[in-house]
Amino acid sequence: MTDNVKKVMAGYLALTAAEQSEFIDELNEFNKEPPEKKRMIKKGLYESLGRNAERVLMGPVSTGCPCCGK
Repeated sequence: MTDNVKKVMAGYLALTAAEQSEFIDELNEFNKEPPEKKRMIKKGLYESLGRNAERVLMGPVSTGCPCCGK
């Protein structure tokens, strides 16, 4: 398992059962979309989180990672 997969898994396991179910539903819907629609969804998600989709985090941030909490 890659480090990225481990981080996502840790975030997933931190969710409630209802949130895990919602996440799986959203992921399944996302995987059905064509590539262009996936890019639009990704951009919209990053924007809704107040992030630039092209930004790369290079170190710790004061608020912690929204996925793994570190």
